[in-house]
Amino acid sequence: MFRKILAGVLIAISLAAAPVGAAADGVSNPPPSPLSLSFLSQHMPGGFLNVFRNTKMEVAQRGASGLATTTTIASAPSYTLDGWIGYSFGAAATCKQSTTVPSGVGVKYALECDGVASNTDIKIGQRVESFMASPVAGVVSTLQFWYYQNTGSTVTPKIVECVATAADTWNGGTNKFDCANNSGATADLGATSLTACATATWCLETYTWTPNANAANGVEVDIDCNAAFASSSVKCMVAAPDFRPTPGMTNNAIAAAVPPPELRPIGVELAQSQRYLPAFTSGRLPGLGEFGDSSHGYFTVFFSIPTRVPVTGVIVGTVANIWATEDSIVAPVALSALSINGSVSVSAARIYVATATASFTAGYLFQLDMTPTSFYFTGAEL
Repeated sequence: MFRKILAGVLIAISLAAAPVGAAADGVSNPPPSPLSLSFLSQHMPGGFLNVFRNTKMEVAQRGASGLATTTTIASAPSYTLDGWIGYSFGAAATCKQSTTVPSGVGVKYALECDGVASNTDIKIGQRVESFMASPVAGVVSTLQFWYYQNTGSTVTPKIVECVATAADTWNGGTNKFDCANNSGATADLGATSLTACATATWCLETYTWTPNANAANGVEVDIDCNAAFASSSVKCMVAAPDFRPTPGMTNNAIAAAVPPPELRPIGVELAQSQRYLPAFTSGRLPGLGEFGDSSHGYFTVFFSIPTRVPVTGVIVGTVANIWATEDSIVAPVALSALSINGSVSVSAARIYVATATASFTAGYLFQLDMTPTSFYFTGAEL
């Protein structure tokens, strides 16, 4: 009985499908999905089907803009929005969180990388940890994402995929985030052209293939914008990427229809992002410190989410935006220095702090408060 009712619903939905074509807002509309019982069983919500993280580009713990990528491909690529890596050819591009996304794309933010004179290409990619990548290992899987470029010409983006040599072990060297130049990764899907996209148009790009079984060690997917972005007004943008197992779809082909992207709530994405990058922005830091003398002390910061591995470094935007205070005893005093010192674990890190003035007493406990600035721990990313 259920199948008969569902079949009738599917027929009604199919008859009401919108026509295919380019919308007035510059979004290239994908064809309607061929709804069927097998399609629903494979693609309807089941939880974490999309192995990418931060797919809505909402989490930007390093800051929302001015995230520089590399000067050349020979330099180490840079993380931009959480989970997403940007790298440049020829000259350094600048990546940021963008809100210039039309409604038809279905998300508020995109990762935007702006060009510069002498730039010859930009790539954007993500490395997926082994436990998240396992569902696509040896299984027919589909990648989809929205792509935009305004070079003035039609451009065909490309993708490439590689896998880790052992569980979350990449041995990449200076080019470690670029499958095409990473001697430590195992090549899988070589440079593959997708669908040509007209200038100043958002295009849904798709491809279906079977990743190597060793993707269970971890997988990296790179999106090649595949053009020169030779001025700051010329940009490549990527939005709503989704990579998931899709058994039954046509292998080694541009997909005619794809399931809706899985776009998780920001609270879920933030918690997952902090597994790789514990970060703080403002307010009282979770932890407690003790002064060794009047202006130097040690503070243990506790992480809300255990990190993938123990952190190794700390980055602070403006250290003077963090104050030490002995509540009701000494007024807050701005810090002049901060660094990791001593023991770290997946749940906490000990930091050394120095204050701008000698206002404290050795042996007294203290708290740290901060106003908005970037403050995050590094070393747990892939």
